Parts: sequence; C-alpha cells; structure tokens
Amino acid sequence: MGKALLYLSSVFLVFENTALSAIGGAFTAPLVISLLPLIMLYLAFNYKRVPAYAWQPIVFIFIAGLYSLGYSLFFADDTDLAFLVDRGARLFILNFSSFVFFTFFLCFDYSELKVASKIASFLVVAVFMLNLLSPDTVNSQSFLQGSAAFSPDRMRGYTLEASTFGFQIVTALMLLMIVFNVSFLTATISVVAVLLFVSSKGALLTFLMALAIGKFVITESGRNKSLVLIIGSVTFLVGSYYLILDAFVLDIEKYNSSSTRSVMIFTAIYSSVLSPLGVGFTGYFDQIYNLGPTVIDFMDSLFPNALNFEEVAVYFIRGNVQSVSTKTFFFDWVIYFGWVFIYCFFRFAAKNFKKIKGDGVNNIALYIFMLVSLCFYVPLDGRIIGLLALTTLIKYKKEGTS
Repeated sequence: MGKALLYLSSVFLVFENTALSAIGGAFTAPLVISLLPLIMLYLAFNYKRVPAYAWQPIVFIFIAGLYSLGYSLFFADDTDLAFLVDRGARLFILNFSSFVFFTFFLCFDYSELKVASKIASFLVVAVFMLNLLSPDTVNSQSFLQGSAAFSPDRMRGYTLEASTFGFQIVTALMLLMIVFNVSFLTATISVVAVLLFVSSKGALLTFLMALAIGKFVITESGRNKSLVLIIGSVTFLVGSYYLILDAFVLDIEKYNSSSTRSVMIFTAIYSSVLSPLGVGFTGYFDQIYNLGPTVIDFMDSLFPNALNFEEVAVYFIRGNVQSVSTKTFFFDWVIYFGWVFIYCFFRFAAKNFKKIKGDGVNNIALYIFMLVSLCFYVPLDGRIIGLLALTTLIKYKKEGTS
C-alpha cells in the first residue's frame, strides 16, 4: 500500500490548483491533499516501520502548534482572540499537511523515490508541452484548473500562477537530469530554454543563481573557483539584464508582485526584530496588520513613488485574509517562530549540504534552487513536488552503490 500511495502522490502533486479549492481554499486546492487521510492512516498503522528521524517533521509541527496556542492565551489581544485562534488553526492545518508528506516520503528508499520522481517529472513536462501547444486547454477552468489565470499571457501549468509553475518545472527537469545522470551542461541548457517559455522571472533568476553557486561549491581548485566565480557572475548579471530586467519593469508597472513580495519580506524581517521568538500561527495576521503600514512608509521613503503599493496595502486591512502572506515559506515561518526557526532552517540546510554536495553538481544545484526558492519566492504549502525532490536528494545513491 505504501508504494501505491507514493506513486499515486507523484501523479496527484502535479495538480496544485483544482476545483477542490471550493471546499477549503488553499488547503484543499492541491489534488494530492485528497490522499492526506490515507497517508496519515498509513503512518499510524506502520509507525514501527517508520524510521525515527522521519517523525521529526511531525514532532516539530506539533511543538509549533503548542507554542501558537500558548501565544494566543498569553499575548494575543483579547478582542481578536476568536479570530486569531480560528486563523491560527487554519494555518496550522495548512502547514501540517506539508510536514506529513515529508515524513511519508522519508519512509522510502532511493529506488522507490526515483520511480516517484520520474512519474511526477514526466507528467510536469507533459503539462508544459500541453500548455505550450494548447494553452486554452490548460487555462480553461475545469476540475483540474480551479481558477482563472491571473496573467493569461503567462504559462502556469496546473498551478495557480507562473511563478509556482516555474518552480515546478525546474524541480521536475532537474530531477530527470539527476535520475538519468545527464550532464550539467545539458541540464543547464534544457532548463533555461524551458524557463524562457514559462516566463517566470523568479524561477529563472533563482536557477541561474543556483547554477553559479553549485558549480562554485564543487570546484576544488582555487584558480578554477575564481574562473567559475567570474563566469557565473557575468552570466548571472547579463542574463538578469537582458532576460529579466524588462519583466521586472513590466511587473512593477502592471502586476505589482515585486513590490508586494518586497513589502512582505521586510515585514517578516521587522517582525523578527520586534518578536525574536515569533508570534506563532495565531499571531501571524495580527503581526502583519500591525507592522505592514510602517514597512510601506519605510520603503516609500527609500524609493519615493517608484513602487506601487496598491495591492499590498489591502493586506493590512484588519480582518482581511485573502492572499495575505509573505509568499515564501522561509519568511512566513520567520513571522511564526522568529530566530528559533531561522536556526532550525539553516541547521537542517547545513546538515544535508555536505552529503548532497558530494553527489554531483546537478544535485547541489537543485538543492540550492530549492532553498533559495523557499526563501524568496514560493511558499511550501501545495508545493509537494518540492518535498519529493528534497527527499530524493537526501536519499540519493549513485548507481551501483549499496
């Protein structure tokens, strides 16, 4: 049953924006969430066979939940207590599902994860081809596509928007390059070529950064490191200028996502200063409502009349919860648990870095891409392909090794 659930999950996780969102919003939008009850039952009935380390994500999320409950009892504003507890419980459930899937994936060895990665990745590539050849088929609302496109001119696959599809396609392609042992050069050309069609500036910028850092990290010679640093920096800057600058200008003028993300990231940083231990799930919205306007004033003083804050200003209306978040896993959790989370995140990242570094440049490039993406442009909820990729990297074994 475990393998069947794993392989079924690898199919379902491709569809992140289904009509199931009508039931529970962002929590039920990914099709793979429909398997959550079965996966929880699998873990419960097979708990003795689950490795001890695999339970750590679930233990962590429960500790986070208890802290959030304590925060609401001792520090929250009594007038908003019912609202804060209600929204905090929803945030807990939303995040809990991701940690359950991570624990589930950690139950399997590399050979099984390799098959799951192939299934998910080939399906994502098929969605890309369908989106390229028949965009109306993908963009038309259906059970698998639960909402209209924010930007119909940009490719989004079966996700909410182009940025999340960019994350999905890079993850899928790099997984294929890893499991089929494709060269670094081929992987680079293939992913960049696909990203030009997807038009996700965040994914392209992050991938170029990951390539440069990955190649620099695995290069041993000091002279070669300098060469990689120079070539990587020039490529990154030239690529940013010619391929991304116009997209950023268009975004500032038309879509406002850059200013929205910037304000929310600065809000998280400001929160970590004022609340070093975080405010838990229950204090999340209250913290954003209180700090957001101050951050807008600060950014407007730095860049007078340069950024459009019309979209993000709505986030700071007390009681509004629609789309309110930092848009990234890392900075959401900085608000939740402050410097405690920052320590845990970088400890986890560093712990796996050395092992993954030794597995090759494609592996370390994907790992860095995942970390940077989760820090700066995608949330974790619904991005279950990211958890599958992360687990595959952690469990990776070269062909012919035991």
